[in-house]
Amino acid sequence: MSKTISENEKLALIQINAGGYMRADWCNRLIKVFGSACDVIKSSASDISQNGAVSIDTAENFLKEISSIDPHNELEKVHKTGGIILTQNDDDYPQMLKEIAQPPVVLYVRGSLETKFANVAIVGTRKPSKYGIRTASMLASDLSKCSITVVSGLARGIDSVAHKAVVDLGGITWAVIGTGLGKCYPAENRKLAESIIDKGGAIVTEFPFDKGPMAFHFPRRNRIIAGLSCLSVVVEGAKRSGALITARLALEQGRDVLAVPGQIDEQTSQGPNLLIRDGAGIVTNALDIVTHIPLQYKSLVKEDALSGCSLAKENCKLENLSQDESAVLKFVGKDSFSLDDIACKLNWSIPKVSSILFQLETKLILVNIAGKYERKL
Repeated sequence: MSKTISENEKLALIQINAGGYMRADWCNRLIKVFGSACDVIKSSASDISQNGAVSIDTAENFLKEISSIDPHNELEKVHKTGGIILTQNDDDYPQMLKEIAQPPVVLYVRGSLETKFANVAIVGTRKPSKYGIRTASMLASDLSKCSITVVSGLARGIDSVAHKAVVDLGGITWAVIGTGLGKCYPAENRKLAESIIDKGGAIVTEFPFDKGPMAFHFPRRNRIIAGLSCLSVVVEGAKRSGALITARLALEQGRDVLAVPGQIDEQTSQGPNLLIRDGAGIVTNALDIVTHIPLQYKSLVKEDALSGCSLAKENCKLENLSQDESAVLKFVGKDSFSLDDIACKLNWSIPKVSSILFQLETKLILVNIAGKYERKL
């Protein structure tokens, strides 16, 4: 249960959060050192400098910047939009976000951040290929059918495609933005943002209400996307893209990263292909993503919708298996066995069993994990 804080403490947290050039972990540490946000606000620049390990000029600029914010006005403007401002002491502040190294001091939210679903981030380039657009749309749609919340950044390209695919199905998606709630960037996504809220999703940010887009906002925004998600999926992105920043942050937070493979001569495939080379899971359909969802969130996934995923329908037709494929599948059942185990039990040759297992893997019915085969469907 979260500890209740006073209204003055909440107002002070809103002010401290407005210190745009100071990282959230620094602000959180400063609050802990002084004992409360109110005490930080009341402190001198010399005290801030000494306890915050920053120069006196930085401390003075920090105090000047946060003093320019009227927290009452922030609350009023947010409430007029139907939104709320959450602190880490509020029960509605997402637990997953509290667990990261730099949880936002406060969180501005329009819509609902209900956490009764598993959350998966889908991120990628602002300039996707037709392949990337098709893939992001398909994955987001199929995850939504499984009652999974899709998290992304409302940017042009893959982010917008993922959000729109979920909204079109009436599903839940969260958009973490790099501006305040009073701004929409890019402007053409204003209608999409409203649709996200109308369908039960949320627009989320840590930036003050009227703060516009700035270059350094977006890498900071990406840690929240990763922090709200039990795993992140990169569809397309260059080596140094924002999507790769999200992937790195997710790994630092102890969350899994998956990637969609692409052509090796395409710049937008360099990021995902590098991630796969370095150990990220490969995504060929939504079932690959669901397979990697941590056990504690599995119960939140709508299991009976898994076989309805579009690629599963196309590639996993159990009724069309050969007699030998059916025999192997029946033997594996709900357990996992090595190639040798299967060959010995069925009294078949290794080459024969290897060929059948390859076919079942190709059809996305079996998966090889640590040398043992188990059913994917």
